[in-house]
Amino acid sequence: MTKLKTLIGALALMLTSYAPADTMHVTEDAHVDLGNANDNLGTVPYLVVSNLPGKRNSENLVFIAYDVLPLSDGASLEQAWLRLYLGKVGSPGTLDFYLVSDNWDEHSLTAMTAPAFEALPFTSYAVTEDDEGHFVMVDVTPEVQAWLDGSTANHGFVIMADPGTELDVSFDSKENPQSSHQSELELVLGVADGGVDSTDIADNSITTDDIADGTIGADDIADGSIGSADIADGSVGSDDIADGSVGAADVDLNAVQLRVTGSCAAGSSIRVIDNMGGVTCETDDDSGGDITSVFPITGGGLTGGAASGDAELGIAPGGVDSARIADGTVAAADVDSSAVQLRIGSSCPAGQSIRAIAANGSVTCEVDDFEANTDTTLDPELFWKVAGNAGTNPIPLGSNFLGTTDNTELVLGANGEQAMRLAFTSNLALESVNVLGGHSSNKIVNAMGATIAGGGFYDLGAGVPRGNKVEADFGTIGGGIGNGVLAKNGFIGGGVANTLEAGAWNSVIAGGINNSVEGASLNAFIGGGSGNWSERDGTFIGGGENNRICHPDLPPIEYSPGFTGRFSVITGGNSNQSCGLYSFIGGGSFNKAIGANSMVIGGASNQALGAYALAAGDSSDAAENYSMALGHYAKARHEGAFVWSDASTDTDFESQRPNQFRVEATGGARFEVGDDLGSLNPQWVDLRTMGPGTFGGDVAKYRVIDTSTGAYLSVGGTWVNSSDVNRKTGFAEVDVNDILERVAAMPMQTWRYKVEGEEIRHIGPMAQDFQASFGFGGDPKGISSLDADGVALAAIQALYQLTNELERRTTQLETQQRRIETLEAQFMDLSKRLAPLQIDRLTVSLMPAKSQ
Repeated sequence: MTKLKTLIGALALMLTSYAPADTMHVTEDAHVDLGNANDNLGTVPYLVVSNLPGKRNSENLVFIAYDVLPLSDGASLEQAWLRLYLGKVGSPGTLDFYLVSDNWDEHSLTAMTAPAFEALPFTSYAVTEDDEGHFVMVDVTPEVQAWLDGSTANHGFVIMADPGTELDVSFDSKENPQSSHQSELELVLGVADGGVDSTDIADNSITTDDIADGTIGADDIADGSIGSADIADGSVGSDDIADGSVGAADVDLNAVQLRVTGSCAAGSSIRVIDNMGGVTCETDDDSGGDITSVFPITGGGLTGGAASGDAELGIAPGGVDSARIADGTVAAADVDSSAVQLRIGSSCPAGQSIRAIAANGSVTCEVDDFEANTDTTLDPELFWKVAGNAGTNPIPLGSNFLGTTDNTELVLGANGEQAMRLAFTSNLALESVNVLGGHSSNKIVNAMGATIAGGGFYDLGAGVPRGNKVEADFGTIGGGIGNGVLAKNGFIGGGVANTLEAGAWNSVIAGGINNSVEGASLNAFIGGGSGNWSERDGTFIGGGENNRICHPDLPPIEYSPGFTGRFSVITGGNSNQSCGLYSFIGGGSFNKAIGANSMVIGGASNQALGAYALAAGDSSDAAENYSMALGHYAKARHEGAFVWSDASTDTDFESQRPNQFRVEATGGARFEVGDDLGSLNPQWVDLRTMGPGTFGGDVAKYRVIDTSTGAYLSVGGTWVNSSDVNRKTGFAEVDVNDILERVAAMPMQTWRYKVEGEEIRHIGPMAQDFQASFGFGGDPKGISSLDADGVALAAIQALYQLTNELERRTTQLETQQRRIETLEAQFMDLSKRLAPLQIDRLTVSLMPAKSQ
C-alpha cells in the first residue's frame, strides 16, 4: 500500500509543479531579398519565402529567433513544435529548415549582412494549397533540446525554399497589425526521470482524485524517494497505478515489505520475514495450547498485538483497500447512503418524468406538462412570438431587442445549420459587432466590425468546405464562395475565390472569379471579370479577363520613367498589362502601357512604352517619350514621332527621326478644313495613290495631290493651277502692249534663297517689283505662278502683234523690191534696143507707176 501511495505522490507532483506545455514567443523575425541585397525588411508585416524563376524579388529567406529559457528543475522536454501561420500560398512547394550559426538583429538584417547557417537542412515541410490560412507545425525537438543542454548555441532558424521546387509563400510576422498570427515555439514538458523526491511533496497532500488511473510507472519516481508518510492513508487504490509498474527499487524498504519469496518445509513455520522477502523457519511446536502473545504489528493493514500476555488485534485505519475486498462483496448495507448513491432501480411510466431521486435509489415521478403552459406569471409581451410582436420599443432608445445581454454570440439557424452569427467585438479604443451570415464555413478571424452577408457552401462531392473569410477590421464580403478579405476596410461583393491581401487597405473587388489585389495596394478597384490582378495604389480594373497591373511576370522597361503602376487604369479586355504611373488601357487584348502617363486606346498587341506615349490599333508601338503610333504595325521609335500606318501590309512602318509625322495611307489621305468666309463647303486636300482604277474613270486618278481649289500635282510631277472660267468673275480687257512695255521695264536678276546652298541659282523678278509693275495677286512678297504666266502670255500676245505688223511691212517692202527689180530689168532691155538707133540721151523715170 505504501508503494502505491508513493507512486501517486510522484504523479501529483508532476501534474501540479510543472506546466504541461510552454509557449516561446518570437523575439526577432525578418526576411531578406536576394534581389535587393541592401534592403532591411525587419518591420514589414509579413515574411516571404520564394524562389520562383523570372519573378522580381523572387529569392527570399526567412530568419526567426526565440528566447528559449532554461527549464525548471526536474522538468524535461518531451516535444518542441515550430508553429507558423501560412497567410498566403502563391505556389506550393517544399520548405527547408536550417540552424543559424551566428548572431543577427532584425533591424539591421539584409542579404549582405545575413549570418551563416548550417549547410544541410535539419528538416523539411511540404506546403500544399490547402495550408493557406492555417497554422503548420514543424517538429524541432532535437534542435531545441540541443539549445537547452548547451551543445548548440541558440541563434534561431532559417527557412528557405528547397532548390528542387518552385515555391512562393508568406507568413505573418510579429509586426503584423492585422492579426495575432506571429510564429511561436511550443514546448511540451514532462518530469525528468528521478526528478521528484518526497521532499517535494507535502505529507498527505495527494489523493487518488488528483491522478488518472494507471498513469504512473516506476521510471517516474526516484528509487526509494517516497515513504508512506507522503500519502494520505487509504487514498490510493490499485486502479490508480499502472499494472506491474512498481519494482523493488522504487520502494522504501524501511516502510514497504517486498514480496515474500521464501517458504518453509512441512512441519516448519515462518518465524521471521526480512524486508527483502526472505524467511527464517523453525520447527512447529504446536502443543495444542492457547496463543499467549502476539508481537506488536505495524503495517499489513493490522494493528494491536503484545509481546506477552493477552493481545488484541484489529484492522488499522485505512488498512482495507480494494485489493483486500473480494469483487462484488460490498452490498447496500455496507455503504454510507448519505455519501454514496445506491443503484437507481426505479423508473417512470410514459408521459411522466423523474422529479427526485432518494438515497436508496427510489424515484419520485410527475406527469409531463408540455401540453399547456400553466405558468401565469409569464408576461406574453416579454417574449418573441412566432407570429410576430407589436408595440416594441427597440434599442438604443428603448430596451427591446432579440439577442444576448452578455458577450455571448447570437446565432440564428436554418434547417439545424448556422445561418447568421452576431458577435460583439472590442479593443482598447473601439467597440463593434461582427455580422457573419451564410454557410457555417464562412469565417471572421481576429477582426472587428467585419461583415460576411452570405455565401459559402460545403462541397459534398469533394468533402471540403468552400467558405468566405474576413481577417481584417471592417472588412466586408457580400457573398459568393472562397473569397478572402485580409485588408482593413476591404470589400468583396461576391463571386468566387477573389482575394484582398493584407496590405490592400480600402480596396474593392466587386465580383467575378479569381481576381486579386496584392501587396500594399491601397484604394485599388477591380470591377469583376476573371483572373484580374493589381499590386499598386489607386489602380482601377473595370473587368475583363487576365488583366494585370504591375504583375511580377511583366519585366521592367529600362527606358521607361515612372515604372510604378500607381493610379493606372485598365477598363477591360483580355490579358492587358499596365505598369506606368497614371497609365491607361481602354480595352482590347494583349496591350501594354508601361510609360508614365501612357495610353493604349484599344486594339490588340499594342505597346505604349514611353512617357506620355499613345498607341492604338494592332501591333503598334509608341516606344519613346511623347510618341504616338496608330494603325497596323505602326512603330514610333523616336521621341515625339507620330506614325500612322494602314493595313496594306503586315510589316513594320517605322518613324525615321525624332518629331516626325509619318503616314502610310496607300488608299490616299484627305485633309478637310473650314474657311473664314462663312462657306458651308469645307476646303480639302487629297493625297492619292496612282494605281489604275483607284478612282474609277475619273481623271483625278492621275493627280498625286488634289485640292478643293481645283489646283493639283500631276502624276508626272507638274503643278496645275485652277483656271476654270466657272470659278472666275470681274473680267476686264488687257492692253498687251502696255504689259509688254512694263515687262521690258521691270528689273530682272539671278539670285538664290538664303536657306539654300551657294551653288543653287534662280532667275526672275522680285515680288515687290512685280507688284509695283502690275499690281496682280494679293501678296506683296510673293508671285503667283498664275499671274506670272498671265503677264508672260500678255507680253507674248503684244510681241505677236508687233511681229505681225513687222511681217506686213516686210511683205510690202519685198513687193516694192520685186517691182524695182522688174523695172531695172525692163530698162536694161530697152537700153539694148535703143542702142542701134544712137539715141544720145534718154531719160527714164524709175518711179513706180501709180496704180490705176
